[in-house]
Amino acid sequence: MVTDCSGGRGVLFEPILLSSFIRAVGIIIQASAPSALDLREMTKEYWDVLLSMRNVANDPAITESILFGMLVILEITEPRQAAENFPKQVVETQAWAAGMCPCEVEANVDLFQALEEGKTKMLAGGILLKCKEIVTKHERLLLGDIISFGSISSAPMGLNIR
Repeated sequence: MVTDCSGGRGVLFEPILLSSFIRAVGIIIQASAPSALDLREMTKEYWDVLLSMRNVANDPAITESILFGMLVILEITEPRQAAENFPKQVVETQAWAAGMCPCEVEANVDLFQALEEGKTKMLAGGILLKCKEIVTKHERLLLGDIISFGSISSAPMGLNIR
């Protein structure tokens, strides 16, 4: 007889397995990007999964994996294609990454926690830079699909980059 040691949560809710799964899918998509037949559909599905998981990511490893996956997507997707095909995802990713990247660091933070937060902030900063590139170059395309969001360039960025 097999007993469940996870308290009934299942394998998908184990942080180490979930974060490894998210990273593995990101690496597979990145490796297959140049020659994938339906990269747009794979990207859309992966991005939607990542965005749906951002609200339940209460473990730093899962949050870091989600940020990694989003950065992979932004790296393999041309800015114009992102603006045309994924405007809602770009804006949501930008807003969420801005919340992950506050500029102040508390003085009483443990060294290992600070290193982990530093990596998370680094990934969030990379996402913000990519989103800024997409928004500045293709704001009109984004506005064509997302009129209800208001001005895209006034969305929270977390960084002042000129």
